[in-house]
Amino acid sequence: MNRIFSGLIWTNHALQRLQERQFSQSQAALAYSTPDQIRAGKKANTQEYMKHFGEKTITLIVSNNDRGEKIVVSAWIDPPLWGTKDYQKKQRYHEYYRAGPLKKIWLIIREQLGF
Repeated sequence: MNRIFSGLIWTNHALQRLQERQFSQSQAALAYSTPDQIRAGKKANTQEYMKHFGEKTITLIVSNNDRGEKIVVSAWIDPPLWGTKDYQKKQRYHEYYRAGPLKKIWLIIREQLGF
């Protein structure tokens, strides 16, 4: 992966997220170059570029630096790909949400112990 790709500057954080979330830099760059939707980001001076690939949506968070260059701050795919940390986190959330009171206590303890 390259720090400068498709006219964008990619932060180490964004490159790490691409690797963890198991999708390519070229797929992510398509979200910027041919987005299906652009909206204001949650933080000041950021924009979210979203591209649909069938059932999946890739989102890039892009900011401008002092020279007006586009900086990719983060990227993700939703729903997350099977086996990734994001997928496991989502599975744990759904398990907790559907659990009864005693199971929720057990899930909290299990999470704290790192199981």
